[in-house]
Amino acid sequence: AAGGSDELAELGRGVNEMSRRLGELDEMKRLFIASVSHELRSPLEAIDSHARGMSAQLQGLDDATRARLESIHKNASRLGHFVSSLLEMSKIERGQLDYAPKPSEIEPLVRDLVLFLAPRAAEASLTLAAEVEPGIPVFAFDSDLITQVLTNLVSNAIKFTPAGGRVTVSVKREGPGKVVCSVEDTGVGIPAAALDKIFAPFMRVPNSMRATGTGLGLAISKKIVETHGGRIAVESSAGHGSRFYFELPLKPVAA
Repeated sequence: AAGGSDELAELGRGVNEMSRRLGELDEMKRLFIASVSHELRSPLEAIDSHARGMSAQLQGLDDATRARLESIHKNASRLGHFVSSLLEMSKIERGQLDYAPKPSEIEPLVRDLVLFLAPRAAEASLTLAAEVEPGIPVFAFDSDLITQVLTNLVSNAIKFTPAGGRVTVSVKREGPGKVVCSVEDTGVGIPAAALDKIFAPFMRVPNSMRATGTGLGLAISKKIVETHGGRIAVESSAGHGSRFYFELPLKPVAA
């Protein structure tokens, strides 16, 4: 019995040591991603800026050269977005998210966002609309982070909705204790098998429009909403559009 106890104690120490080392490796991974992402962002922004500047300032460029510059600009922007998302995810995982809730109104935030993204929707031949229930009081939330969540959701909806479709951003009060924000589209939808994993980092769902992304936007949105004490979810089926929505606790404060 004594020998058995010694063996169990040794096993326990081994498991604890392995757990400690795994924790160290995980922290090293996060630090590495944060460091690399930070170092990559500046040169990518410089490449993007130079490409845009050359396209705008140089006269007499032939079509092939302009096409190459535009390709550099698009790819630098895409890679820059991915690097920024990696950095944001790394900050979230390390508990360093810049979270600063303060008394705010949600209606102007939503309407400004829809106005900002309207040209992108029009370019895709989509209707983008906002429906905000009147009378939602001022409450405490981080307006920059909630704008980021809504931007992610609306951008995805535009990306995965065929021309002629509609994207609707709505906000309503649900009961005495929460506000529900939703983004509903008439797009390609999400297969049932993917719904449980849709908020996982780097999750990408094959789709008929062959749209791509970093696979980090929804994971970041989930962390932001949960930091606010809320939850995010999705209702969707393949071929019938999607409705992403998140709930925020309504804690009214003096305006």
